[in-house]
Amino acid sequence: MRTTSVRVDVAELVGLRTHHPEAVAEAAARRAGRPLIDDTGRLMVDTAVGLL
Repeated sequence: MRTTSVRVDVAELVGLRTHHPEAVAEAAARRAGRPLIDDTGRLMVDTAVGLL
């Protein structure tokens, strides 16, 4: 399993969400999705979603 470390400037994030709340939705819309079913037909579920 691969883990990724990301540093977030909390003050910058708060400012962005305060002054440009649409930016979060825009960034989410730009993300590439992954297929839910792999080549073998198995359902691929990311259990880490929402743990931030």
